[in-house]
Amino acid sequence: MGARRPAHTPGFALHLHAHLPYVRHRDAGTLGEDWLFEALVECYVPLLASWKHLADEGIPFHIHLSMTPPLLAMLEDPVLGVRFEKYIADRFSLLEDEANRGVPEIAEAITLYRRRLTLARRVWEGAEGEITRLVSELTASGHLTLLASAATHALLPVLATDEMRRLQIALGIAEHVRVFGERPAGFWLPECGYGAGVDAALGGEGIRYTILEAHGIAGGLPGGTPAGEAISCPNGVVGFPRDGELSGKVWNREGGYPGDGRYRDFYRDLGYDDPDRAARILDGFDAPRFTGLKFHRITDVDTPSAKKEPYSPREARLATQYHAAHFLDCIKKRSADPAAGSPGSVPLAAFDAELFGHWWFEGPWFLESVIRAAHLGEIEMHSLEALGKQTPGHVVRPSPSSWGAGGYFETWIDPANDWMYPALHRIERGLARDLRGPGRSGAPDLVPAVRELLFAQASDWPFLIKAGSAAEYARSRFFDHVGEAVYLAESGDPEDPRPFLFPELAAVIDRLRREWRRGTQVKSV
Repeated sequence: MGARRPAHTPGFALHLHAHLPYVRHRDAGTLGEDWLFEALVECYVPLLASWKHLADEGIPFHIHLSMTPPLLAMLEDPVLGVRFEKYIADRFSLLEDEANRGVPEIAEAITLYRRRLTLARRVWEGAEGEITRLVSELTASGHLTLLASAATHALLPVLATDEMRRLQIALGIAEHVRVFGERPAGFWLPECGYGAGVDAALGGEGIRYTILEAHGIAGGLPGGTPAGEAISCPNGVVGFPRDGELSGKVWNREGGYPGDGRYRDFYRDLGYDDPDRAARILDGFDAPRFTGLKFHRITDVDTPSAKKEPYSPREARLATQYHAAHFLDCIKKRSADPAAGSPGSVPLAAFDAELFGHWWFEGPWFLESVIRAAHLGEIEMHSLEALGKQTPGHVVRPSPSSWGAGGYFETWIDPANDWMYPALHRIERGLARDLRGPGRSGAPDLVPAVRELLFAQASDWPFLIKAGSAAEYARSRFFDHVGEAVYLAESGDPEDPRPFLFPELAAVIDRLRREWRRGTQVKSV
């Protein structure tokens, strides 16, 4: 049978994928660091604090969460921890300067930002800078299920070799185990990207289930899989379909909930409204850019930025309750409508975690409202791990697919960024030969070169270039990592530019090399 819920019991599964590229630099105050600190203040801390509060109240819920190794490495970094504390202090200073202007229309928003910054400071200090401790506590209490993800968020289908696909997956799992202490049963594919060889690499590392795009399952062979049902890949890895319609109600800024005029406008920011004043108060603020302090609401899609109306957190929070009720009503109707999917199939909504709080500022309020209303309405939040233990009735070889525009990698393979892949593939094939080879006397240590290649493979760089957002930064990072990989592979220079990153890399390479040379699988550790 397929992965199903009990008849007549409405329910859904929810997955959040937390990822940022590795943006720690020698100098403080960079644009990349702002991404991390904004995500902590607006997304990660509010979500974890909300979930902890709900758990303490005894409200049942279940959420799936994946956190990538680059993000985990930054959350563990003591230097970034000190810089984050400075970031909070600077935002407090800028906020109080804005409050002293005495503009009554933004007083409500200023109060909210005081509370949000205070929460970030309190949670950070309470966890002694170890945010992952809160994740582990919620996992131990049964409220979270953790999935692993690829080492540097590479789009796995576009890699040139099975060796590097396997290494991205194996290292991602090893870093997950190092941080959280348990092997995951599930794995989030970056950009929800599936292609030939991916399921074999997942199975080789003991992964039991993953999440696929629904159109990848529908287009697989043989056809005929009922809509919404999980499938078994030929090697036994279970694939759960992401429900695009349900996810779109939250994901789509234009047609979905985040586009409501009552919600905070993302682009109208104090750093652009008054960059000179921001520069006087914030260290390292050398150009107009986001500060995270935004005092206007979307108002209307056609309203020019300069005419946006003041943001009211009270009205916005009421809107999240309405949208949460609508979201759950859609789930109830889905469970009662045979045309919406096979009887008993469980809709799965999956999102980037950063949508909730960063891109959609009110997202954490929305999720809390969903959880509370689901509890009151007896709508179950399902565990994929439990569902995956039921053997799906359909064995399918999925077709290549991804999320994003078009659904087939178009965002990451485009005239704006396709020039990146020939160089990546040449380096990858050379290092893969070295990894599979018998070794030779005096050969340079492969670990530093492989690490740089892994970072060059991050899907963030082609995404940012295609989007035109921080494109120069993305190009610079890509060329830096490619250049370092080539130099280290060819020169044998013993100096490792990033020895502190991915402590498990050498052990994972050693295990995989033994497996490949013997021609047999070596058990993952």
